[in-house]
Amino acid sequence: MNSILNPDLYHGKNKHNYFFEGWYFKLTDTKEDLSIALIPGIIKGKNQHSFIQYVNGASKSFKYFTFSHKDFISSDKAFNINIAGNYFSLEGIKINLQDKEQSIALDLQFNNIVRWPDSHINPGSMGFYNYLTFMECYSQVSAIDGYASGTILINEKEYKLTNSKIYIEKNWGKKFPYSWFWFQCNTFSQKDLALTCSIAHIPFPIYSFRGFLAAFRYKDEVITFTTMKRSKLTITKGEDSLSFRLTNRNYELIIEPNSKDEDFLLLHSPDGEAMKPDVLESIVSEIRVTLKEKSTGKILAEDTGMKAGIEYGGNYKELFD
Repeated sequence: MNSILNPDLYHGKNKHNYFFEGWYFKLTDTKEDLSIALIPGIIKGKNQHSFIQYVNGASKSFKYFTFSHKDFISSDKAFNINIAGNYFSLEGIKINLQDKEQSIALDLQFNNIVRWPDSHINPGSMGFYNYLTFMECYSQVSAIDGYASGTILINEKEYKLTNSKIYIEKNWGKKFPYSWFWFQCNTFSQKDLALTCSIAHIPFPIYSFRGFLAAFRYKDEVITFTTMKRSKLTITKGEDSLSFRLTNRNYELIIEPNSKDEDFLLLHSPDGEAMKPDVLESIVSEIRVTLKEKSTGKILAEDTGMKAGIEYGGNYKELFD
């Protein structure tokens, strides 16, 4: 029950087969031309191990660091994990990774974290779905927005950060959906804007459906659009473009992502008992957003964010039909 009410926590303590859990940290600093992602996690079963995936958008580099499953340690009371002496939490990151090709060291503290609005009835970003035990994959947005400060050392090049942006989410379950599309950005010219949105095929015992969850930070408000709360999603396909229109009772949000094929890197995702290289992700794309008030049609916010994250996998094009 504790992990249901607090989805940030580790869910795999009593799991042994066909289980994975991974957290996603995206750090962005436009002044330093820095956009990196770190994905610590664990997979259990025949090929069980813990791992840390490292993505560098500027240098277009990716590395999959593997560790024993015994190197994974988690707290039962708070989101705090340790993989072979590399620490991850909602308060910060402290890691030191190296091999013959790369070395990455981070010592960062997080502050002013903006959370997804929830309650005991609807915990986390998936809400009531967290109480269902049969779902294939669960998701949690841990930090829609926030700031990071500290130092980063990448191949002996040092970055001293004071006002960088941090985004945190996680997934757990048996395996990823057979189709999904995700995008995120919190580096708009207007500082109090942030976006996250994921769309996926959701299998249920009798039927399946296209589900989505999205949140848009606008000033001091976090506006959510989710399948569970009966928001609407319309996707418009152009010859070389996509446009997403989300509506709830009070707002309309239009999202227009823009990316280049050469900016995508191949990441790993869980498929049963193994981690396979079948995810394409860019963390240096652009996203244009327009937020409108439904009752008046007034534009409340209109901006283009840089160093945005865009990811897709499986039969993702089916989601656009």
